[in-house]
Amino acid sequence: MKHKDTINPKQFIKSEDEKQEFTYPMWFKSKKWGYVVKFTDLRHGIVVIEGIHPTIDKDFNSSIWTAHTDSATWEQVENPNKELDELDDHNSHYKKQKIDTIARCKANMTLEQQKAICIFQIDRYTHREKGQNLSDIKKIRDYLDWLEEIEIQLKEENENI
Repeated sequence: MKHKDTINPKQFIKSEDEKQEFTYPMWFKSKKWGYVVKFTDLRHGIVVIEGIHPTIDKDFNSSIWTAHTDSATWEQVENPNKELDELDDHNSHYKKQKIDTIARCKANMTLEQQKAICIFQIDRYTHREKGQNLSDIKKIRDYLDWLEEIEIQLKEENENI
């Protein structure tokens, strides 16, 4: 089943021995709260668009969502980040690595070395000759977030001296 098709839960209730196969990821919007969840299986997903729920925000990840086949709770929607996901396809070579590049840096470098990498990468993506696209802006934001983590850790280390 393609993710753009509307799910009719009744068509999946055949017998306890038969299970419906889905093609993941699939995106569903909460009818009550308005947030959109990217499901990676029947009950596991991450919020990709915030809604009005007071404690569930973007990047909230859970493995105990109400099943996406529950039509009283969920409405299937198109991937709201389709354009960004397509831009990230050119970075798929990073996903093939067994260890994430940033995780490797955090494990093997001092905070000062990590800080230098962040500053360099922020400058690099900010001043690219080809011009910024959404993918570059996302990378700048990621490096700024990492730099903020590093600055907090450095401040805590200095306070403990």
